[in-house]
Amino acid sequence: MVVKTESRTISDQELQEIAIFAVSNSRAWKTGWSGADAYWVQSDQVSLSAPSGEFLAKGSVMVRGERNYLRSVPLRIAIGILAEDDFPLVISGPESAIRQRTKDFVILIPGKIKVSDAAKKIRTILAEQVAPELEKQVQLLSIDEIITVLPPGPVEFVKE
Repeated sequence: MVVKTESRTISDQELQEIAIFAVSNSRAWKTGWSGADAYWVQSDQVSLSAPSGEFLAKGSVMVRGERNYLRSVPLRIAIGILAEDDFPLVISGPESAIRQRTKDFVILIPGKIKVSDAAKKIRTILAEQVAPELEKQVQLLSIDEIITVLPPGPVEFVKE
């Protein structure tokens, strides 16, 4: 993930949210892990070219220097509905970030439910949660639109 800070300092909570989003959208989700390690570096530590005499595969980056690790970051993502100009917008991210933007969301962890089946269930659950004037629009949301914000693999719903 690349985070543009525009020279401002990122808070510990923002750093944790970024890490949750990164690991939840990584291969770790597909493997069914409950947590994974993440790290961050400064932009000057990242290079698109390898040192002289070495090869770097297309699309890869070289990270130099010390990595700042965040250990055992939980794989847990929230999918919600944000009413944008009275139109439902599907959003996803760490639970704490989604909670700040909407009260209409579901929480997912790695599991065994296929993405397509999960998307249908998410649409149904969210249609029941939203304000009555948005319910019909949420029911008409495309399953593909919901799938685009889901993590890369099977899910389970967290009951709270």
